[in-house]
Amino acid sequence: MQFFKKRFGGQNEVKNNKLVDSKAEEFDQVWTKTLQLFEIISGLDKINFRLTHPRTGKPLKPHEGLNVTFKEWKQIQSSWDQRQYLFKFMLEGVGRSMKAWQIANIFTAMRGPNKALELLQENPQPSDEAEDYVAHCCAFTKAYLGLHQPILALEWAKKALLADSTNQRIKTLYADALRLTGECDDSEKIYTEQLQLAKQSSDANESIATMFATLFARDTGAISSPVLAIQLLEVMTDKNQADEFWRLSEAEFYDSPYFRMHHAYNLLKAGHTERTLAKLVALVQEMPWLREASLNLDILLKQIDPGGDKFMPEFQTQLRQKIRDENWTTEGMYVLNVDVKGNSAQPTSNP
Repeated sequence: MQFFKKRFGGQNEVKNNKLVDSKAEEFDQVWTKTLQLFEIISGLDKINFRLTHPRTGKPLKPHEGLNVTFKEWKQIQSSWDQRQYLFKFMLEGVGRSMKAWQIANIFTAMRGPNKALELLQENPQPSDEAEDYVAHCCAFTKAYLGLHQPILALEWAKKALLADSTNQRIKTLYADALRLTGECDDSEKIYTEQLQLAKQSSDANESIATMFATLFARDTGAISSPVLAIQLLEVMTDKNQADEFWRLSEAEFYDSPYFRMHHAYNLLKAGHTERTLAKLVALVQEMPWLREASLNLDILLKQIDPGGDKFMPEFQTQLRQKIRDENWTTEGMYVLNVDVKGNSAQPTSNP
């Protein structure tokens, strides 16, 4: 119970201030949405964090009952880091009652697919007769997609789809894995079918925000795919609409290395070299196992800092040592073609 005492606060921490924190209402909304997302991603049923006054038993709003958490949450700038912080808090509260594959799903969503895979592999492997066999297979698929290992992701997605061929969420995972292994025609058939189903209940004049919520949001969308989101973004011609779509997609799919890499590539194509560099550095620091991101970052750094001594020289040394240790090459991957000024041409695929 020490966890709940510390995080939910005691009697002396519940105050009736007349001045309401300007972030309080936002936190209450974010908490509710994040809790719903935690339930969906983990595969858990309804979670109940009892937020009541320790003395009177009166129901409290999230910012009141979770006042320590609220204070720490306010210090976090980005929506994806705020979500990760709340996911960690929720996992600490209910993790003991969760199955390994459920925890693995949360690890992947918290940008830790390596931890997710380790947990899945050290626990008993899924039996095709088990009730949660499909969900277990999907957890493996998500972890391998997060590790950017699409061939292994596809193997597990096939197992899940064979066991539940009508499940649209599994079809989306399967299509993403197909696309990342180069099976573009097969993935396109699935995406097209799913888009057609989704359009039957959509309005052609709906806003970008509504369209995104209908199609891509994990809690309300029909096709929550960072891979398909990139495809649509690459053909959008209205800059204002595209900018809004990028913003929504980044918040939703920040746990996807595929999305983050291609977001960086798009920024470089548009001439935003510094933003591209910042995003690739952040991605590689967080996910050092990403071959493509590491090699493309190395290519970019060699163009804008040929001597390797002006921008994070220690990091550059570590990056290149990692590339040598892993014997990474650009064979078969998406390679950035950057001129000496750091302005990009179209990214090209290395044969």
